[in-house]
Order: sequence, then C-alpha cells, then structure tokens
Amino acid sequence: MHWDVGGYDYRPNTAATAPQRLDDGENLCRARIGIIGKFFGDWNYALIYDFGGSSDGFGGTAPGSLPAGGASGVENAYLSYIGFRPFGGKMAIEGGVFDLPYTLDEATSSNDILFMERSAATNVATNTAAGDFRSAIGTRW
Repeated sequence: MHWDVGGYDYRPNTAATAPQRLDDGENLCRARIGIIGKFFGDWNYALIYDFGGSSDGFGGTAPGSLPAGGASGVENAYLSYIGFRPFGGKMAIEGGVFDLPYTLDEATSSNDILFMERSAATNVATNTAAGDFRSAIGTRW
C-alpha cells in the first residue's frame, strides 16, 4: 500500500505570493491484494487487484484520474510455464496482464530508485513500448 499525504503552509500568504491555492490532501495510490502461486511444479500464476482510489494507469472520475474507466483494476493476471531448461538455464513462457520491464529503471522497484520519480525519457519510452497493465505473451530466459 502506498498512501501519499501532503500539506502546504507558505509565508507570506498574500495575493502577491505565487502560486496561489495549493491544496492539502491525501491520495491512496496503491492498495493491492492478490494471490501468487505455483502448481504442477512448472506452472506459476498471479492475480493481483489494485483497490487504490487514484489513477495509476487506470481511468476514472476521481480528481487526477484519466478519463473513461474505473480508478482501480487488475494489476497482474498471468500464467507462466517454467518447464523448459535449455543450456542449463530456466526459460519462462508467460501470458496475461503484467508489467513489462522495458528498461533497467523500470525493472527496479520505485522504492529503490535513486530519485523520487523516474525520468521523463524513461516514462515516454516505457509507455510507448511496454509499461504497466499490458496484455502480453512472451518468453524470457
């Protein structure tokens, strides 16, 4: 769960001070719950739902949301087969809805990156070619 809370108190609070009308508030960005597991030894699965009330790639009518859709939804829903072991490694064949780690910055957790936010260039490249909440099928080794 990620919950953001902010408040503003700036001085001097006059009509000449810019910017005006900064809002205090809170935002439940991520509230995810789900199941992850394995069956028959070589199959993995995940179903994770995001109940966060803010837009994190989903649409909605909440302030700050993208248009056309609910403000929560499926974060991950995939099935993966890891039974192939070519050349001594593990190959995964997976399909479903999941985050595609397109860059090293995107593959690193937001809790572990150097800056508070990822760079604009990384966001543009990731949202064009990969990113969160993509339906995909592929392999990785």
